[in-house]
Amino acid sequence: MTSVVYFAQEGDAGAVKVGWTHDIAERLTNLAVGNSRAIKVLCTVRGGASLEAHIHEMLAPHRLRGEWFTPAPAVLELVEAVKRQGAAFFGAGFVEPDLRALFVAAREPGTKADIARMQDMAAEIADLARVGHSVKARTSAVAQCLGVSWNRANEFLRGKARKVEAWEMDRAHDALIVLSRSTLTSAKDGGGNG
Repeated sequence: MTSVVYFAQEGDAGAVKVGWTHDIAERLTNLAVGNSRAIKVLCTVRGGASLEAHIHEMLAPHRLRGEWFTPAPAVLELVEAVKRQGAAFFGAGFVEPDLRALFVAAREPGTKADIARMQDMAAEIADLARVGHSVKARTSAVAQCLGVSWNRANEFLRGKARKVEAWEMDRAHDALIVLSRSTLTSAKDGGGNG
């Protein structure tokens, strides 16, 4: 299965997200849940976790939080360069034909990118759980969804974890899928908590 690194933007001039996925349509659906602004894909390029991490390092001065960056000229110029040149802009070293297998098998737990990704996923889980803004309620929801202690969930939400294990990333990803689907189902059925 081929994966892509994507650049997506909130609205016409909002923050730019850089992430990777095997299914861009599903990822956009997940990003749209709970977001009041439309999310549009600016461009995609074949690649995965290592390319994403490289781009995150390139754009670090423009980071808002986790995988989200300001729409600064340097960020938008990179998007345009990727549109024109594709993966060639970064060189052949970042093309990963079976990214999920490589990512799970080869990555070192606890990288800065993993910690930032886990912070984003934990925040998305808390948002999708619709528990309000209370730190206690949000942390409890994340702890329950991931099957971790309250303190561990709090570390994830605050971006203070020293390392993130592969199984924790997998559980967070699975929890996001389940919560996104249940939120979409509730919205389609006209139900939900608000």
